[in-house]
Amino acid sequence: MNLKTINREIEAKKKELLKIDSQLEEIQQQRGQVQSFIDGMERTIQLLSRDVSHQKPESILRSNSDPAKARAAILKAGKPLHVNEILGNWIKDITTKDRVSLSSSLGAYARKEEIFTKVAPRVFGLLELGHNEEGYQEELISEDEPPADFGLKSQNISPIIQDDPFADE
Repeated sequence: MNLKTINREIEAKKKELLKIDSQLEEIQQQRGQVQSFIDGMERTIQLLSRDVSHQKPESILRSNSDPAKARAAILKAGKPLHVNEILGNWIKDITTKDRVSLSSSLGAYARKEEIFTKVAPRVFGLLELGHNEEGYQEELISEDEPPADFGLKSQNISPIIQDDPFADE
């Protein structure tokens, strides 16, 4: 092997190294783009599936907002409330606009399963108190049921007889 041959081999290997470096730069650039894409998609997933179950409702709701006032009213009552009952805590003359606005706000939270639950039309409860539609329906049935002896003839009831002032004597 002579000196010329060795120099040619060195030059060839240098060209090969430059080619590899160029390919490496291109691969690193592609890797950066793929990593950026992955980071963006992971951030999107975080935003879309925001887990508020570990957050306190007070930190989610703005203080003194209508949903915050509604939460306070339902907490105070300890049971699901109709929108009119909720609004009655801070508005004297309730308008349709007030009802629709509050129903819409609370309904949005209920659909996302955050803070509120919708137990009946325009009736909202709180997730933290375990309010749900089934429990509310059972509560309504138990309150509206007549007594067990309703409609049964009783021995102790005497008929009411009234004198008819217009009857012919």
